Amino acid sequence: MKIRELLAYISLALALTSGIGHASELSALTPMGAERAGNAEGTIPAWEGGFHPQRMPRTHTPGDRPRDPFPAEKPLFVITRDNYKQHAARLSEGHQRMFERYASYQMPVFTTHRTAAFPEQIYQATAENKGRAKLEGTDNLSGARLGFPFPVPTQGAEVVWNHKLRYRTEGVVRWNNEAIVQENGIPTLNRRLERAKFLYASLNHEAKEEEGLVGYYQSKILEPSRKAGPVVLIHDTLNPLAHPRRAWIYNPGQRRTRRAPQYGYDDPAHGTDGMAFVDQLDMFNGPLDRYDWTLVGKREVYIPYNAYRLSDDKLKYSDLLTRHHINQAHTRYELHRVWVVEAKVKAGNSHAFAQRRFYVDEDSWSIVLADLYDSRGEFWRFQEGHPVTYYHVPTVTTIP
Repeated sequence: MKIRELLAYISLALALTSGIGHASELSALTPMGAERAGNAEGTIPAWEGGFHPQRMPRTHTPGDRPRDPFPAEKPLFVITRDNYKQHAARLSEGHQRMFERYASYQMPVFTTHRTAAFPEQIYQATAENKGRAKLEGTDNLSGARLGFPFPVPTQGAEVVWNHKLRYRTEGVVRWNNEAIVQENGIPTLNRRLERAKFLYASLNHEAKEEEGLVGYYQSKILEPSRKAGPVVLIHDTLNPLAHPRRAWIYNPGQRRTRRAPQYGYDDPAHGTDGMAFVDQLDMFNGPLDRYDWTLVGKREVYIPYNAYRLSDDKLKYSDLLTRHHINQAHTRYELHRVWVVEAKVKAGNSHAFAQRRFYVDEDSWSIVLADLYDSRGEFWRFQEGHPVTYYHVPTVTTIP
């Protein structure tokens, strides 16, 4: 469970464009496939190119993490247990359940800024993918190169593939601190080192055609000492059914590395004390084949966005963690259009989550909310990702 990526675990273009103007202004869609115009009420603005290197705040220092471009902004209003029903039409079920369960829970809602932006090559490749990328079933993807495969999706699985293959730079090396929160509400911290290399959405590489590799992921737990030492290595592919995920786990107690061919789906994620499943990491990952996917449509929803305050490196974990949820005073929510996708377990298959509802930001294709239901159809868990536009790249990802 990732503290800043999922702290609530308690929890193209139709024409080639740079996204800053020129030819695409005649298009109704952005280079990512989102609606370019704002909404009728004016509470969601038009997309005007997002934040990119030419629009970086003057306070940004190269090599530093992005600073808040809206430091003086105050919430327009705050949603609380007392007034959340007035806003229910724009809340996920997960957020409504948080208000019902925790009197301390609140959502500060700010002015909406459509900051999402990606490199020119991603825009061009996304435009070329339109009509070329094909999805057979839920997991056999072909014809997609570099950009978002389905800028104009027609089915739920296509939206999820956009999330899985979104551009996130060439690769990352980062510390990831996780809060494991048990029923008593007291968090314990894990510290792990993560490395990832993205082969599909890479400006310097493309997926290896002979293997259809998407990327590599490695994780090593460093703290606490009772958990330290295990290493997980994963290779993911563009067709996880024909070419299944390859995974290895190093066990320091046995001093051996073993293959883990079934490391996915609802297997407990390594080091999370059973509080998270493997396919919950990054909001969703891995094969889609155990579910039937439905594209419900679009909604205007209050979602985490521009989470620069939450990612401020001046904050300590004691500032972020309260007994049952993160300190919502450091969060930022905005009204955005999202694709809503529902997944229900297929007959003859099984998963601990019999049903899932994903909310996917139209500007970045990032899954930002997930409502999760058990085998009885009852609400069980809730996921939340807090995205930031890394304007110096540019890309959008949930904060590390």
